[in-house]
Amino acid sequence: MWRFTIGNFSMLLAGGALAVLSLLGPQSAQAQHQELFRSNINSAAVTTMGDVELEAYTGQWRYGVPVSRVDPKALEIFQNVPFTGWLKANNHRAFAIGTPSSCPYSWRSTAYPTAEMAAEEALRFCTEKVLRFNQHQTEQCGCKLAMVNNQLYVDPNELSVPRIAPALWDFGNGSMVAGLLVYERIFGRNNPVQFVDSGGQLRCQGTYSASAMLIDNSFKVNCDFASGVLKGKVGVKNLQSFNPHGEAVVKDNNGNQIRLVVAKSILDYLEGK
Repeated sequence: MWRFTIGNFSMLLAGGALAVLSLLGPQSAQAQHQELFRSNINSAAVTTMGDVELEAYTGQWRYGVPVSRVDPKALEIFQNVPFTGWLKANNHRAFAIGTPSSCPYSWRSTAYPTAEMAAEEALRFCTEKVLRFNQHQTEQCGCKLAMVNNQLYVDPNELSVPRIAPALWDFGNGSMVAGLLVYERIFGRNNPVQFVDSGGQLRCQGTYSASAMLIDNSFKVNCDFASGVLKGKVGVKNLQSFNPHGEAVVKDNNGNQIRLVVAKSILDYLEGK
């Protein structure tokens, strides 16, 4: 179920990177919050709890050198209120995200005495969730460090809010259809949306409307497993983050009740919590 010039400039760049590293490296006493930098090293994906500590304390990310500036205003995820405060924290912090992008989990840690400890917490909580989620889907998720202090260990494009989310339709008779919701815009009215099942087949398509304040959120889709148009309230929160979640109950033209469960909510729903 559920990507200059060679010669004197490169020497200047390396020298500048080392100077920046002395201020912003993972071992720095305080995480500076004025600027962000892209590391020359990508973090490794963690797929077992045993890998969490290894990646946090011995991973190659610890030797990363900041090589280019990244404008936090250009990163969609950092425009959310919780992240703006987190970026200003004068302590060690880390942000882990699910991988691939269809894995709806992430975790932020802060207020740790070392970068490695912050990395461990972020990876641990993220990985615990995705491993539970893996028990209910075909595609297997992992977690990786997107950021530690002021260094990014993923391509900045990976910090675009995913336009894809796991979902399932529960028909209440023991049968379900699992797959992915795919959409292009997060907010606005009459945005196109599709549902593709775990086998890659397009099963639903239609539109949804959503606002940041969860006012007038609704969807209208045609699905090959239901009679007529399915209409309902979206009820999905945190669409603008890496942790969307929510449910909706609709009826088809035959009066059959169908429940739509999205992203993080799937785990609790399937485990009866």
